[in-house]
Amino acid sequence: LGDTGSTYFKSLIISLNLTHQPEVLWKNIDENDYQSLKNNEFRLYQDSSGGKNWNHSIHIDKDRQSTVSFRGYQLKADNKIIESGNRVSPVLFFNNIASNLRVHIKQFWQNFPKAISANGKQINLEIFPETLKSDFELQGGEQKTHTIFLDFNSKDDLLEQMVTPLKVTLPLSHYADTSALPWLPSVLKSTELDKVILAGIEGEQNFFNKREKADEYGWRNFGELWADHETLEHGYDDKRVSHYNNQYDPVYGFFRQFILSGDQRFLELMDNLAKHVIDIDIYHTDKDRPEYNAGLFWHTDHYMDAGTCSHRTTSRQHMEADHVEQSGGGPSDEHCYTSGFMYHYFHTGHIKSKEAVVSLTHWIMRRIEGDRTVLDRLNSFFKQDLKAIKSLLSGEKILNYQYAFHRGTGNYINSLLDAYTVTDDPKYIEKVESVIKNTMSPQDDIQLRDLRDIELRWSYTVLLQSLCKYLSIRKNTPDKCFEFIRDCLLHYAWWMLENEKPYLETPELLVYPNDTWVAQDIRKAYIFYCAYQLTTDLNFLQASKDFFTYVNDNLNTKQVLKSSRILAILMQSHFHPDIQLKFPTMEKNEVINTGAKVNFSVSNILINFLLDVLKRLTNLSVRNEYQWFRQRFFNR
Repeated sequence: LGDTGSTYFKSLIISLNLTHQPEVLWKNIDENDYQSLKNNEFRLYQDSSGGKNWNHSIHIDKDRQSTVSFRGYQLKADNKIIESGNRVSPVLFFNNIASNLRVHIKQFWQNFPKAISANGKQINLEIFPETLKSDFELQGGEQKTHTIFLDFNSKDDLLEQMVTPLKVTLPLSHYADTSALPWLPSVLKSTELDKVILAGIEGEQNFFNKREKADEYGWRNFGELWADHETLEHGYDDKRVSHYNNQYDPVYGFFRQFILSGDQRFLELMDNLAKHVIDIDIYHTDKDRPEYNAGLFWHTDHYMDAGTCSHRTTSRQHMEADHVEQSGGGPSDEHCYTSGFMYHYFHTGHIKSKEAVVSLTHWIMRRIEGDRTVLDRLNSFFKQDLKAIKSLLSGEKILNYQYAFHRGTGNYINSLLDAYTVTDDPKYIEKVESVIKNTMSPQDDIQLRDLRDIELRWSYTVLLQSLCKYLSIRKNTPDKCFEFIRDCLLHYAWWMLENEKPYLETPELLVYPNDTWVAQDIRKAYIFYCAYQLTTDLNFLQASKDFFTYVNDNLNTKQVLKSSRILAILMQSHFHPDIQLKFPTMEKNEVINTGAKVNFSVSNILINFLLDVLKRLTNLSVRNEYQWFRQRFFNR
């Protein structure tokens, strides 16, 4: 907050002018009877959430001053308070000779401040009302969507049916039969982990209660998840602000749990979070660096109060603290999640969710591939290729693929698969196959990956999960590329079988050896189960069951199992170990190893670099080269 890229404004009001002086009535959306307002001038104004923590430190401006003035709402008539309360969701009925009009602003108190006012024949829908304190600050790349209902029907009161429609749930067996989501059972045989996940909507620390504790309300914050796990270092301080964003894709996790349980509360959480992230956490701009434009900001910095960074990961206060080695920054490929938006689009038809899938995919493509300028390729040569050349000249053996062996590449593959699913454009599948072929091979010397350096390498399991997703999508058309990617997965799965163990068995290798690592172990069970379905090798099945049991036993009695981060990981990676994935199966001795061993040599790296530069020179744009240089050295 307070950055030079922000825009400030006092109010945004939609005004409607009637032909005659109306009779005005109002009520709460859940009430039956209207109350009459016989005054010519009135204003119903919600200043804060009205909750117990309405004046939480989450509500501050650029000067760290509170933006709220009083608890709840006030109804003023002729400038006198005639009613006040905590939370209101009003329907206004304007009845005159010419026509009737009913008005409702959706999630009125949740997205405070809000107001509806009238003065004679003029009705004002105050989307951003002038408040008693500071102006509104819209940060660079932020947007905000509001929903307004206007009902001009003169007879029937249909507005409430539109605001609170019937909610439909289909049987789990239907979703499983259609393969609408991967790895769904036809009948839910509830496990202990299912009960752990239900803490998200039923336990004392459920997501709705967390929302109240941190007062995650207001136009910028509603729908966000409070990152209570980030208060661990501070004794679970409820006043410490920490935003979780869509880390580990709880948008998808909520939807998956809704499908499994049929509980509409999961769907409500999904919808709230999806719309928040699309508006506030996605960086809607083309004025910044290409690798940032249209990207996704991630959770606010670990174990620190968000300060004035709002939802922008890091604030100036963070950079001044003794915590810089852990500080985050702009959008990052290791924090890109699209699957929840894909399912939100399929379930609701919300077109912005489909657009988010495609735009985030194109952003992460720019982030990882670069912007095709010569200067960008020179930059990657000095950052990556030169380091590899020095290693080779010193006699080291290395795996110098184009793409990194971590969750960033896994997120890239996952996003491409989601973009393919919502568009049916084969270019995305072709890109997935190219990325995987330039990330690994069934002939890799896995020891060179140094995967036992847990703190730096743990997220390779996210990458392997993305291969499982590809194989699930393409299982009915198993061509040579399918076989290659299957063999890549199995090559690493067999290594895991011999080498992987629970993270917390070696706590000395971890910076923060907490129970989040137990939750991350569910990914290993997931990969082993996929490998079992591909091979029918009972060793994989046993390993999957062992890790599944370990996660269950070690999270079931811990306080931190209720944390947002652990629940997010479990909601989207938890599976039921009796499902059949119906892959074309094979035996271990049938591995094809279709990929030739990649040649990592100094000459190979230099040749590839020169060829890539020549390609870029053929499409050279002086403007783009200048833009690249200016954005990195003059726009600081």
